[in-house]
Amino acid sequence: MLLIPDNETDEQRIQKQQKHNRLVKLASIFAKTNSVLTSKRISVNVVDMPYRQAPAWSSTHEVWFNSAVCTDLNAQSILSLQGLDFHELAHLLYTPRNSHALVKQVQDEKLWEAFNCLEDSRIE
Repeated sequence: MLLIPDNETDEQRIQKQQKHNRLVKLASIFAKTNSVLTSKRISVNVVDMPYRQAPAWSSTHEVWFNSAVCTDLNAQSILSLQGLDFHELAHLLYTPRNSHALVKQVQDEKLWEAFNCLEDSRIE
């Protein structure tokens, strides 16, 4: 869902909607690629969450792109989005998920941010 503030002009609304639509189309391509690479159905979604600073995140079978953070869609940024998608795909493949004992322990100790930083470093 795309959030458009009431104080934006019609032109700003149109540009924001066009960017969102392009990102949704890219997400569709990424979903197909991810599904082929993993042999599992992976969905890639686009959300508009200005209050969340992350450009993307993932769960066990889903990747989300935050259109509020992914602001520009030129040739260079599309390549960056592809890299971001592969980063999230690596999380799907290699990062322990909620049912794993390690994750439960990390959450109990309130160390999720540190754990995620380590996982991001490992993936990169």
